[in-house]
Amino acid sequence: MLDYITSNFITLVLLVSMSLLVFHNRKADIPASGLFHIPILLIFAMTITSYINEITGNALLDGTAADPELYRKLRFISADIEYILRPFPIYIELLLIVPDRRNKLLSFVPAGLNTLVYLLALFVPQLVFGYHADGHFYRGPLGISVYVVQFAYLFLLMFFSVRFFRKSNHRNISLIVMIVALALITAVFESNSILTGYANPIAAVCLLLYYAYLSTIHAEEIREQIAEQELRHAKDNLFILRTQIQPHFILNSMSVIRFLAKTDQAKAVESIDWFSDYLKAHLSALQSDDMIPFEKELENVRAYLSLAQMDTSRNVRIEYDIKEIDFRLPALSLEPLVENAVKHGIGDKGGTVSVSTRTEDSQIIVEIRDTGSGKSHLTTAESERLGIGISNTRKRLALQCGGSLQEQYSENGSTVTVTIPIQRKESEHEYSDRR
Repeated sequence: MLDYITSNFITLVLLVSMSLLVFHNRKADIPASGLFHIPILLIFAMTITSYINEITGNALLDGTAADPELYRKLRFISADIEYILRPFPIYIELLLIVPDRRNKLLSFVPAGLNTLVYLLALFVPQLVFGYHADGHFYRGPLGISVYVVQFAYLFLLMFFSVRFFRKSNHRNISLIVMIVALALITAVFESNSILTGYANPIAAVCLLLYYAYLSTIHAEEIREQIAEQELRHAKDNLFILRTQIQPHFILNSMSVIRFLAKTDQAKAVESIDWFSDYLKAHLSALQSDDMIPFEKELENVRAYLSLAQMDTSRNVRIEYDIKEIDFRLPALSLEPLVENAVKHGIGDKGGTVSVSTRTEDSQIIVEIRDTGSGKSHLTTAESERLGIGISNTRKRLALQCGGSLQEQYSENGSTVTVTIPIQRKESEHEYSDRR
């Protein structure tokens, strides 16, 4: 037993490692790995036949065989069994990914023919392989059958693996190329008696590499599924956030128009035009997750502020200090902040609302200031509504462009600062392209 283990130590270590991996990942549902225990057992069986061939051959060559005739038969039969078994580990790997029953049956033909050839060796050894009287190996004209079949299966394995996992990247395909190259080189060297005795360890290495290939494909599929789920979740969150703030916008605008309809019909008509532009912007935002140019968002801000200025009782004054316009941001991310500045900042007492943009430390800075008394004079209900609006906008900025939002409130007014990384301009459609 110890001699067997030492003679096949590397192969056995690889097979045991493979068995542990398959057992550990039994619940992982790795694609095309359901029959992996079969090639493991086949390679293990080949280590036994190889060991029998080795010890009987050594005993015959050094003259220590107790029954030379029995030893010759054992040596020949063990070698014959090994030649029959050799194509089957690759065949099983191929069987895992062959797409349909017809191709599965056809792919058995080479292994079946190889089995017939080496069964023939039992009756006509000179046609296949055998051993001379001095114990040295010889190969007949049909003795290359096992290598031809191995070559055929290796190319089929590469073809169907690439086809079955055609979405895989080139780095993963390189594993298949390595498997085929290792097996081919080993088969060529052995068929030409350049290097012998390495067929089983190389077969175990190839099997391990193939399992690594399948595991990598599985991991990539899981990552893609998680990414798609996260994207769907993010899109659902964005839609919820937009629909949460939409009724608030409409009610405020309708309130302004209703007031003007009672006091100044000409201004009411003008306010309806502004309200039309205002609604178009909001309905468009509900239908798309795409970010929009700052200039378009500024138009939405102007539409709202024009409606607010129609209410002369508030005495709303507007100031703009726009130094940067070449960037994008989520639709309706500034307009609700301006609305809060008008409604909750300056309130009924009136005041100034200013909108400014600038570039600072590789970031776009957008500030909305008001000269009102700030958050401290809000009722509890108003404070909660303001908090929801600010929170929604902050989440949308973070989700869509990696931006942030900060608030500062005082008795002399409030400032809301939106910060957007400049590099987002270079990938302005990043969020939408991931859909």
